[in-house]
Amino acid sequence: MPTGAAVHEPSAPPLPPEGAPPIYDKVGLEWVMDILPFCSQPEYMGSAQDQVASDGYRNDVWPIIGGVFHGRGIRGTVIPGGGDFPVVRPDGVVVVDALYRLKTDDGQQIIIHNKGLGYTEEKYRLLPTFEVPGSKYAWLRDPCSSPRSPFRSRPRSRRPITAPRPMAA
Repeated sequence: MPTGAAVHEPSAPPLPPEGAPPIYDKVGLEWVMDILPFCSQPEYMGSAQDQVASDGYRNDVWPIIGGVFHGRGIRGTVIPGGGDFPVVRPDGVVVVDALYRLKTDDGQQIIIHNKGLGYTEEKYRLLPTFEVPGSKYAWLRDPCSSPRSPFRSRPRSRRPITAPRPMAA
């Protein structure tokens, strides 16, 4: 999380007296892959006042220097050279914006773009999208797959990003 960022804990109003309404279309998730990207120390881009973005401010970037991933029928390494470019909104919420590449053990390169919200130093809710060549890993770009499902990560503490996808009804 960027230096000086406020911690935002999500909250919800209390349940009504009659309890929670029934859920008619419950979404289930299944595990797809774990990604363990390694970041170097942040590179500061200047003072927060000079780094104003349309949705907040950017004053650092976290270079991605490598990592590993594995999942259902897929495994490989995180290619050095990407980055996490967080934005801190005026309300203190961190908007994660990470772009990097994966290289499968069979040589395919996959671009992953993670965007989402940071709730604490340890919890993020991200929405990944994948650019995948060919048909072997085409399921990653399917609208019903993990690119459209939220997942949590702890990228800077070297804990894995767990990517689920909706289960078929």
